[in-house]
Amino acid sequence: GLDLEDFRILLDLQLVALQRTTPVSGYGHTGRSANMYGQAIRPTRARVVTVAGARSGDAPRVLERVGREPKPFAIDTSRSGHLSSVAKCSLATVLRLGAGALVNGYSISLAKQERVGGYALIKAGPLASVERGAASGGAGGGAGGPEGGNGNGNANANGIGKAPQDTLVMFAKMDGPGRKVREALSILDVDCIVYPSTRSWERLGFDHRRHAITLRDPNTDAEYADADDIVAYLFETFGGGAEIPWILRRDNAVGEALLKVAIWLRGGSGTTYNGGKGGDGEQGTSPDPTSVEFWGYEASPFCGVAYEAVIEAGIPHVLKTVARGSSKRNALFEAEGHFQAPYFVDGSVSMFESADIIQYVESRRS
Repeated sequence: GLDLEDFRILLDLQLVALQRTTPVSGYGHTGRSANMYGQAIRPTRARVVTVAGARSGDAPRVLERVGREPKPFAIDTSRSGHLSSVAKCSLATVLRLGAGALVNGYSISLAKQERVGGYALIKAGPLASVERGAASGGAGGGAGGPEGGNGNGNANANGIGKAPQDTLVMFAKMDGPGRKVREALSILDVDCIVYPSTRSWERLGFDHRRHAITLRDPNTDAEYADADDIVAYLFETFGGGAEIPWILRRDNAVGEALLKVAIWLRGGSGTTYNGGKGGDGEQGTSPDPTSVEFWGYEASPFCGVAYEAVIEAGIPHVLKTVARGSSKRNALFEAEGHFQAPYFVDGSVSMFESADIIQYVESRRS
């Protein structure tokens, strides 16, 4: 089924646009400083978080928030084409039957707010919603930090299956194979280091002329260069016995047709490397991918439009999947005091709001 937030977007897209028309330019905050990309930074409370994919002994870092305060369903109509892009990504989600919106075994229930704590989709009087994945052990997964219990060799915080000790590595774009694999990653609540530029593919020994996508698992030395093989491996290794959803199954002619139409709607966005400052291939080098994080999930149209910009900029990054039911939602809530996707981290800078992320990433290409 569709994620509740995305379903509301599909029904009320025009109304939301009229209610939430907020320009990105001119952050308008006092006490600002500029980072290397010329973005205005509004310092907020210091937050100590662990670098994505890092082990417990790694040094923490302090983040500062850029841009506006997050507002659910806010669409910046002052940015040319933004409303249209969000609408097309919403339709793509419908065509993919909401794949990647929910973690495997998703359920939602109500409990007393004092028992839930942290992130909750719904708060009504003394009650709050509790979202879980398969065999999840508590409200919001009981995450104790931004890593949300995933990626450190322990059982997946949602109980879906064993999480990878070392973060998976993927070479992919926003094309059909890439979307299909990201849907699987979201369902299984598994994170992945992503290299979107063919320059990085060549440097790291991947033949982009033969394969459109490759996934490597450093824990088992497994490597697959076919989307269906990757999906099968992910569910076999991290699915805890879960079946592959119908829309993701191999040789599903209907699913493949819907996938092609969903990609066609976006007109090739996110499939071409546009280069730029901080992107891979600059002077033959690549930034540390673990210094950049994109928190999102494939079914969200707001995540989709922002992620296209990250991919087109060729920025290596850690994709932190936060589908409905992921314990990492509570982890982000604990770190920021708020949950909203997408959420983007670049070194010491963090931000919400898809339009802000797009503007920031585009500044790296200027």
